[in-house]
Amino acid sequence: MSRLTFVVSLSFIVAVSAYDNYQCVVDREHFPDIELNPIARQLVVWDGGVGLLVSIKTAGIGVSSACLVHLRRVWPEAAQSVTAALVVVQSVTLMSLI
Repeated sequence: MSRLTFVVSLSFIVAVSAYDNYQCVVDREHFPDIELNPIARQLVVWDGGVGLLVSIKTAGIGVSSACLVHLRRVWPEAAQSVTAALVVVQSVTLMSLI
C-alpha cells in the first residue's frame, strides 16, 4: 500500500468517525431510540447526554489511528490488511448513517 493510499484511507476512517460523532450530537434527543449498540445507549443513560459517548469514541479513533500508523512502520503488510478492514467497516457505518 502506497503512502498516499494509506493517508487517504486513514483520512476516510477518521472522517467517517467524525461524521458519526456529529450525527450523535445532532440526534441527541432521539439517540436512545435509534442507537442499536447497547453499550452506547448505556453511556448516554449514565451521562444524561451524548458527551461521554462522543468523548470515548473520539479517544478511540485517536488511539486506533496512532496504532495504525505505528503498525504501518513496524509491519506494513499487517497494516495494509487492518487498514482495508477498517475502510470496509467505516463504509458500512457510513451507509447506515445516510
